[in-house]
Amino acid sequence: MGEAMNHDKNVDALSDLYKKWGDKRFPGKELLSADEMLLIAKLSKKQRLWLELFSEMWTMNSDYLFYSEDDNVLNDLISKYIAKEMGDLK
Repeated sequence: MGEAMNHDKNVDALSDLYKKWGDKRFPGKELLSADEMLLIAKLSKKQRLWLELFSEMWTMNSDYLFYSEDDNVLNDLISKYIAKEMGDLK
C-alpha cells in the first residue's frame, strides 16, 4: 500500500512540475505529453534535454512498483529531481 501511495504522490508531483514547466515556456498553448512534445514541437536544445530527462523520470516512476528492492533509492531520486526542478521554475 505504501508503495502505491509514493507512486501516486510522484505522479501528482511530476504532473504538476510538467504543467508548470509547459505553462512557463509555452503560455496559452495546449501542452501535449512530453513524448509528443519531443516528436512534434520546435524545442531549444535545453528544452529537449529537459523533456528527455523528465520522460526518463516518468518512466522510472512507472516502473517503481515493480522493483521494490530499489523503492527507497528511486523514490529519493525522483523526489530530489522534483524539488530541484520546482526550485528552478521560481
